[in-house]
Amino acid sequence: RPDAFRYVSKYNGLTGSQGEYNRRHRNLCQRPFMNKKSINNFTSVITERVEEMLNYWQQAAEKNGGKLEVDMNEHSQRLTLDIISLVAFNHDFKQVKRTGWEMGVLDEGDRVGLETDELLDAYNISSDIMGKMFITPVPLLKLGSKLGVPIVKELEENYDTLERVGMSIVNQRR
Repeated sequence: RPDAFRYVSKYNGLTGSQGEYNRRHRNLCQRPFMNKKSINNFTSVITERVEEMLNYWQQAAEKNGGKLEVDMNEHSQRLTLDIISLVAFNHDFKQVKRTGWEMGVLDEGDRVGLETDELLDAYNISSDIMGKMFITPVPLLKLGSKLGVPIVKELEENYDTLERVGMSIVNQRR
């Protein structure tokens, strides 16, 4: 892993750790993918969300005279977040529904219960910064943090948002 990633993850978590800690957590995460019932449930979540997104696209295209222009990167991220959060944590971010609402195919009343894009925004910002700081050594990152270097602070703040939202979901699940 690049130093910048390990730095913001504090060398923890599935993607930031190494050794026995990492092996133990990888094994825990793999268990749900090892039985037919779970895989069938996952498949139904994927199918349902993809069909929902396609339905919203079709409705939006019909409203616009058969034309539709979408940000595929954003829409696929929202779809993926919904699927992963439902499969892994039984938590529904309702990002596909948010997409339908933003495209104008859902009524204002359908906006109730929609979560913000906080997680996706933090992910995209931290990923962008991570790409710029990919090979920055940890000692320089620590110094940048102490000196208040804006890009380092922004990386830390957005990663903290990812951790806070993620832990909130884990705690709800517990």
